[in-house]
Amino acid sequence: MFVQQDKARMRTIKKYSSKITPSIKQPVRHSGGNEACFVFPVAGDIGAADADMNLSSAAYAWKNWVYYSNGNGALRHLEAPTVTVQMGMIADKHMPIDLTFAGRAYDDLGLFKWANVFENRTRLR
Repeated sequence: MFVQQDKARMRTIKKYSSKITPSIKQPVRHSGGNEACFVFPVAGDIGAADADMNLSSAAYAWKNWVYYSNGNGALRHLEAPTVTVQMGMIADKHMPIDLTFAGRAYDDLGLFKWANVFENRTRLR
């Protein structure tokens, strides 16, 4: 089940990444050189919208790979700036799914530019 969900999410990411690719062929320049960032899904999975009322949905939502975000703890220790943007909805769960953009330390403005390009190209928010 999880493999199928991951494949569906990757198809969504690939679909929208093709929309932002033309904007990032020319890297954003700043005093430090080319901007760098990487993008990853915020969570391994997402609980259902009824998790606060349905016991079986709640039990699943509290699982480690659902309850905790991907990598955000490690990024905080590395002092890497991050910004999260919505990339769509999970139809069967009626819940939003987000992407995290992480960048170089102290390059918050450059990171916001990447997230802004994604939001403007996809119009998912």
